[in-house]
Formats: sequence, C-alpha cells, structure tokens
Amino acid sequence: MGKSIFELYPKESFEHIKEQKLWKEYKEHFGEEIDELFGDNYIIKIRFGHFYREFIDGLYASALKSLRGYKENFVSEYDLNLYNKFEQLCLNTENMKKVKKGDWIKDDYNLYYLVIDGDIDDAIIKCGFTSNLKFINNQASDNHFTIDKTKLYCYKNVTNEELNRINLYFEKNKNSYNELIRFTNKFFEIRSKLFDKGFIESKCYLGNFYKYLTGETAFIINVKDYGKYIGIVYGFSSVSLYGEYKESLIKFGKDDDEITLREFIKINTLEDEENAMNIINEFYKKYFSLTKEELILCSKEKRKEFINCFKKLLKPYGFKKKSNLWSKDINDSLVFNFYLDKTLYSDSYHINSWINLKSKDNLICYSKRYLYKNMDKLNWQFINLDDLNDYINNVILKDIEIIINSSLKDLKENSNFIKHSFCNKKRCVNCFFTKDF
Repeated sequence: MGKSIFELYPKESFEHIKEQKLWKEYKEHFGEEIDELFGDNYIIKIRFGHFYREFIDGLYASALKSLRGYKENFVSEYDLNLYNKFEQLCLNTENMKKVKKGDWIKDDYNLYYLVIDGDIDDAIIKCGFTSNLKFINNQASDNHFTIDKTKLYCYKNVTNEELNRINLYFEKNKNSYNELIRFTNKFFEIRSKLFDKGFIESKCYLGNFYKYLTGETAFIINVKDYGKYIGIVYGFSSVSLYGEYKESLIKFGKDDDEITLREFIKINTLEDEENAMNIINEFYKKYFSLTKEELILCSKEKRKEFINCFKKLLKPYGFKKKSNLWSKDINDSLVFNFYLDKTLYSDSYHINSWINLKSKDNLICYSKRYLYKNMDKLNWQFINLDDLNDYINNVILKDIEIIINSSLKDLKENSNFIKHSFCNKKRCVNCFFTKDF
C-alpha cells in the first residue's frame, strides 16, 4: 500500500504545487481510497485523476480509453480490483446510453428488467417477475426508489433464448405485462400531481415528498410502486430548518417510520385513488394546524393505544408489566416473557417471546418472534387495532395458554415448542429437555 501524498511531499510544498492541489481535489470528490492506487507512483496517480475528470465531464468513451492506457500500472490485487470496478463503471454508463423503451436488460443476479421509459440520461425499469420499480441514472446506479448514485450493477444484454422464456411467461400470464406498466404510469401521474401542489421531492429518494407547514413541522407524502398496487404513506412530521437536520430532509425526505404521525393507504384502481385523495385531505385538515409538541403528543397517545392492546389481553393471564416487557413465572425455575422490542433505528417494533431460567446468567430455553401479517418490523401506526386484537387472541394467546398450562413433560414433547427452543445442554444441567420426569 503506497504512501499518502502528504508523506511523499512536505505540507509546505503541497500547498504550492499545482498537481498536488489537483490530487487533493480528486480525493475530495472520490474519497481517500484512490490515494492508495499505484503505490508511490505519483505521476500515474495524477494521470489517473484525469480519467476521473473525463468521467465526471461525461466523456465516458474518452475516460475508458484513458483508463485502459493506464492498465499496466495496476500491479497489486487491490489495484486490479479497483481497475475492474472503474472499467465496469465506464462500460455500464456507455451501455445505459443505448437503453430504450421496451428493452429487456439483466443484472449480475440474473434478474430481468423491462425498460418502461428511457433516454440518454436515465431509465425507469421494472423487474418483470417481482414488479419492483427502479430508477437508473446516467452512471448506471440502481437503487430501489432512489436516484442516489451509489450502488453499481453490470447491465447485460438479454439473449434470444432468455427473451423467448420471458415472452413465454407473459403468454401464460397475459395480464402481467400490462400491470407492470399500469402501476408505474400511475406512480408518475401521482408524482406529477404532487409537484403541481407545491410538494418538494427529496434529492436522493424517488417518491419521498415533503411540504413545509412551519419552521418545525412538515406534511410528508411517500409514494411507492409495489407492482400490484401503489402504496402511500402520509402524515405530519416534526422537522428542523437548521443545520444537518435541514440537509437530511432535503436529501432524503422522511422515511416512513420517521414520520411523527402517519397513516398508510393502498391504491389499486381509479376509484381507490379518488378515495385516497379524500382520506388524505381529511387527515390534513384534521392535524395541519398542530404544533410540533401537539403532533408528538398525538403520536404518544396513538402508541399508548397500540401497547394497551397487548396489556389488556395479557393481564388476565397474570403477567406483570414493566415498560414494554410482560413476565410470568411458569414454575420455581422458569420465567415466560413477552416483549414489544422497539427497533434501534426506526419507529417500529418486533414482537418477541422467550422462556429463561431464574439464574444469574438468564439462560434462554425458548424464543419466538411473531410476524403480524408476515411483517418482521411492525410499523405500529399503520395497523388496524381490531385486526391486531384478533391476531393477539387467535395466535399469540393460544401459544401463551399452551406454555403456561402445560407440564414440562408436555412441553418437552411438543414439536412446535421444540422448534423454537435453544437448549444448551452442556451449560444448563437443569434444563427440562434433559431432566428426567
């Protein structure tokens, strides 16, 4: 690994040499890792910087030619890996300039994408079989619902054999092709209408919109194309117009589970869209005049209703509550626990239960995570509380009744229970899986 520019040249001369200033500019644009290219060969470092400049200026063919002229200077495995990455970057960008509407392309994971719309600079594409909307910009970046230029994929031509398989799929599933296009068009119709209403789209995430209400609040609308329907998350969020908080809002908008007070609605048909707009307007009229503190208070009250769904159904079984943890002794040595575990980086919850020994190290004998409507993370503001109560009654409480009403011998023979057990026989000599009854 080569020395840094500062090690090769003293700081005093660095400030006065044109090439070193240029290299400093490249590092600011592309990151410190390019300083490790080519060992101590400073002249090649500068030449490689010119390749970057050509690429930035959109001269992709010229940049590729320059890059290949430097290939002999890529000697280490680290250098060669970076060379391959940069070469593919140029090739991808040149290929994306040729993409046109109706083309099929595939990525390194052999997923097939239909180009819904495209021009020299960007393309809207959709996976033909999972219906995920993608936005491809002129650096061949591919992120789900984002126009950020970060992830790199290699887009390849689809062979005639592959194209025949694709066509056969759509012959057998006659509505699939039209559905791919229909919801994408609807997504961009809604996007255009939001622009007309004065909403601002974030710089990096396609479909994340915001509109300032006060210096501390904003109305958020996030639109996503899920292939078979349009999903809209909307609500009011506490925001700041200062420093990094403002920059974050401009760059990313607000993630769904960062919105202070939020709801979710699906659009499947034209009638659904009209209904959705009316519902969102009513929601807006109800809360738009609230202050930041009042919004937070509303959110707290809503969270309390969510947690009370579990509290009122668990209390009759003798569980003791501490924060969002409910516990009940099964016998002298075992404790059953039920926990609403708030996720670390979002305003969502996991629903967990476990059994542990009453010992200093609290060894876990059994653990299970509940997936409400197959959701690992429960975005609690979106759910219907009546549906959640039914799920708790019909799924969670049935498990609880089996556990607290069964003998240890019965649990030992219960295949569903054993499936979620984590018995460590070497450490836990009193575990009911090894104990004689």
